[in-house]
Amino acid sequence: MKEDANEIHLNGGAAALRAQTDKATRFVRHKQSKTPNKKTQRFLLQQFAHIKVNTNRRDYLVKHLLASTGPMVIWGPPKCGKSFWAVDLGLHIALGWKYRGRRVQQAPVVYIALEGQHGMPARIEAFRRYHHIADAPFYLVTSRLNLIADAAQLIKDIKAQIPTDITPGVVFIDTLNRSLFGSESKDEDMAKYLAAAESVATNLDCAVAIVHHCGIDASRPRGHTSLTGSVESQLAIRKARNGDVIVTVECAKDFPEGAEITSRLEQVTVGTDLDGDDITTLVVLPSDSAPQPQRSGKRAKTEPRSIRTFREAMGEAMEANGKDMQVLDGGPVVRAVDSQYVRAEFYRRWASGEHDVKKATQAREKAFQRLLKGLPSDIATAIKHDREWLWNVGPTRMNSRDTNRSGRTPNTTDTS
Repeated sequence: MKEDANEIHLNGGAAALRAQTDKATRFVRHKQSKTPNKKTQRFLLQQFAHIKVNTNRRDYLVKHLLASTGPMVIWGPPKCGKSFWAVDLGLHIALGWKYRGRRVQQAPVVYIALEGQHGMPARIEAFRRYHHIADAPFYLVTSRLNLIADAAQLIKDIKAQIPTDITPGVVFIDTLNRSLFGSESKDEDMAKYLAAAESVATNLDCAVAIVHHCGIDASRPRGHTSLTGSVESQLAIRKARNGDVIVTVECAKDFPEGAEITSRLEQVTVGTDLDGDDITTLVVLPSDSAPQPQRSGKRAKTEPRSIRTFREAMGEAMEANGKDMQVLDGGPVVRAVDSQYVRAEFYRRWASGEHDVKKATQAREKAFQRLLKGLPSDIATAIKHDREWLWNVGPTRMNSRDTNRSGRTPNTTDTS
């Protein structure tokens, strides 16, 4: 048995103890690195001075409506139009179209339909025909889903079927009830469900929009209250007496609450069944009763709805596709837009009253052509490079018919 320090001192004296300690390996205290090794630390501390706002990132898919990441809820009573509206919103995101005047970040969309699966193809066909869309990065899933158990497989399958350099912007789950194998009212089950939704959002770097019902208390979503506190935003949907679908931003973490979006449902025919009867469904459109921006002067009170719709369409098209150019030889450089973009926006807004898609398209085209031939005095039109361009001018309207033989418009109209 080895002697300890006391025994060495008793048996051999101080000289023996010193000799023994001189042979020992000296302890060296390692200096702590000033720069932490980030690879070995999970919880990194970010100093106050280094916390900055990222101004190079858009944190929304639909501005002030749908954040770019994390779970959100779309809820409402049965038959209020929430699934129709959710599909319409998803298709606008897939196409990068503005939604009721709100900016949209284009991204692929995955829509998991767990209720009303059989009617979903007709709804998408209605959108395709009404808006003349050939294709869009919109993916429909009708397989049964237990989100808590299947989240990892869902993430894997989405990654495998969407190109590797692209991730979906949002995954819609319609509905919570059909994707939760448990109780909506139990905190434990809801916590697991929300964790699974967060996992999908984190692994795919996307938003997860959960369509949900109300309960006996129609004033809030059904089930455990932790749902509202855990999501990025909560949109409440109700149907007005006139049939309009009204969406309210009820709760939001990072954008204003209280905003409303009003849409209407229009019946369209998308085919005939084996008995020769029409197959009809509904398409979601901007509502005529939706609040319109205030305009100066008397224009908003006196102009027909067709011209107001044309102005809105032209404004949207100008913002998205306008370009600075010299439309007229020798004329000023103006902000102009190709009429094809105005036509597309006008088609999306104009209600024809026809249920037949072909007749509705013809009616919209006739209305658009009538407006082109009788534009208000502050909108100009001219042909350049075999395309018709539109732009805003002063109080006297000019168009290609007003030009002289040299192709130049009289100076009295060069007021833009």
